[in-house]
Amino acid sequence: MNIKLYYWLSICILIFFMLALIDIVSASEDTQNNVNWYTDYNEALKIAKTENKYILIDFTADWCGACKDMENNVLSKGNVKKALNKYICIKIDIDKNKELSDKFNIRGVPILTILDSNGIEVDRIAGSRSEEDFIKYLEVGLTKTKPRSETLKQYESDWASDLTWANTYEELQERVKKENKFAIVLIYNYTHGGPKENFSFLWNKKLKKIFQEKFILFRIERDKSWKLLHDYTFSKNAKTPNEIFPKWKMVDYRGHNIIVFDSSGYMINSYTYYQIELLMISIDAIINKCNYISKLKDNTYLAMI
Repeated sequence: MNIKLYYWLSICILIFFMLALIDIVSASEDTQNNVNWYTDYNEALKIAKTENKYILIDFTADWCGACKDMENNVLSKGNVKKALNKYICIKIDIDKNKELSDKFNIRGVPILTILDSNGIEVDRIAGSRSEEDFIKYLEVGLTKTKPRSETLKQYESDWASDLTWANTYEELQERVKKENKFAIVLIYNYTHGGPKENFSFLWNKKLKKIFQEKFILFRIERDKSWKLLHDYTFSKNAKTPNEIFPKWKMVDYRGHNIIVFDSSGYMINSYTYYQIELLMISIDAIINKCNYISKLKDNTYLAMI
C-alpha cells in the first residue's frame, strides 16, 4: 500500500515539476520575443537603414477601443511578437504626434503601416485583426517592394471606366436636380482594398445599365476628402471621433459606404461595404423605394443631407 502511495506521489511531483519547467521555458521564450517599440520615428528609421529591416508603425490613441483590443488580444501574443521582431516597430499616438500622423495621412485608428528600410510605405491595414490574419499580414508585408503610392494609382485606374461619374459634389447636386435622377455616392478608403474588391457590383452588366439610366454616380476617397465628409456627413461641431454624428447614417465612416439620395437631397438609404451584396440583389426594390420615399413629405421618414 505504501509502495503504491509512494509511486503515485512520485508521479504527481514529476508532473508538477514538468509543468513548472514548461512555464519557465514559455516565460523565457516570451521574454526573448518581447518587442522593442520605438516612439521616435527618426531614430527607428536610422536603425532600420543600418539593419536593413522593414518598419511597422502602429498608429493608435488612448480613446481607441479597437486599438486596445489589438494590443491586448493580438500584439501581446507570443507568435505575433515573434513575427513583429522581424521589423523595427514604432508606436505612435496620433494625438501626441500630429506631424507624423499627417505625414502618413492617418484619419482613423488603429492603422498599421509597413515601410521599407528607406521609410517608403509599401502596405497598411486599418482596424483590428485576428492573431492569425495579422501574422499573415506581417509575413506578406516583408515581401512587398512596390511603394503603396503606385498601388493606389493602380486602384484609381481600376474603376469602371465606362460609367459616367460626377467630378465634384457640386456637379452631383446640380445634375440630380437638372436630370431628375437619384444619386449614388460611393465613399471608399484604399486601406480596405481597391474598387474591384469592394464595389464589385460596378462590373455587373445589368446594374451598369440601371446605374446609367437611373442614377448619377459620385465617388469620394475618404483620405483625400476628409473636409467634404466632415461637412456633409458629420456634425460640423465635431472635434473628436467620439463627437461624430453621421448625418448620412454611415455605420463605419472609416471604410466603404454607399449613400443613395433623391433629386431633392433626401437620403433614401445607406449601405456599408458589408451590405453591398444586398444592394446587388435588391436594386429594383431600391429604385421603387426611391420613387416612393422621394414623394413623401413627412420628414420622420427622411434624413436631410
